[in-house]
Amino acid sequence: MQPEIVIPGEWMMDNAQKFLFLPLTVPADMSASQVKVMSNGESLLVVVTEQPKEEPETNALRKYKLVIEAIKKETGHDEALLQTKLQTWFETEDDDEVKPHIRAALDSLIRVRSAKKQESTKRVSVSLGMPQKKSASSLMELSAVPAASVPSTPVHSLSASLRGQKQVQHRHRVAKVIKESFAVEIPYPVPTERIVLINTKATTMTVAMPLVRKSLEASGISTGGKPFNRIPVFNSVGSWMAGPKIELAKAAEGLNVAAVVDQAGFEPLTDE
Repeated sequence: MQPEIVIPGEWMMDNAQKFLFLPLTVPADMSASQVKVMSNGESLLVVVTEQPKEEPETNALRKYKLVIEAIKKETGHDEALLQTKLQTWFETEDDDEVKPHIRAALDSLIRVRSAKKQESTKRVSVSLGMPQKKSASSLMELSAVPAASVPSTPVHSLSASLRGQKQVQHRHRVAKVIKESFAVEIPYPVPTERIVLINTKATTMTVAMPLVRKSLEASGISTGGKPFNRIPVFNSVGSWMAGPKIELAKAAEGLNVAAVVDQAGFEPLTDE
């Protein structure tokens, strides 16, 4: 399915071919907190949520916020443990005004974990900006090509796979309902901790990572399953905004934030 809210552009690189970029066009009225990008180093998972409506600060809501913060600190990044604790809390909570908040959080977590695991059979290609062979312009088309005509070039160097599904379901009004989620295959995989998201303009967010053409993953050799983790978000001057807290200079050494904001010296990704 083609994304309708957050639209990925074509893969770009800088003139020195040191960094790889994927611009994401977002609605001008959308808060940066509504767009979360996760990665396992081989793919990007983009999750778009609704902006939660404000609620009066009730005693039940205050209690929920205090307990949920304590649980989040205790579980860290262990989503399975977080889900277990939320389920236990929901089953043992005797306050009927608190339980809807727990149920909303639990449903949201389950939906996000499901989005990470789900592999859709519907795929469309994201342009790499390089000449593409008609017989293999997307992974979907490759499946229909006879084996003898499939080129020897690694699939990821011909196109990036976009796997998406639009999800709209009613939830409790304090929950961040997932409006859209999709995954984009990274043409030259790198470790997750080296991938960052720059909130460049009101309508653009740019995923940035080192361009490493020669690696086991880039050669199509799997190095084992890796979990999806959220990537850190920085503003247009390189200050941390959200996600794992880390200095931009450590996550993306040598990245020129000003050039990313202006897309100065960007050009479509090409083969070596």
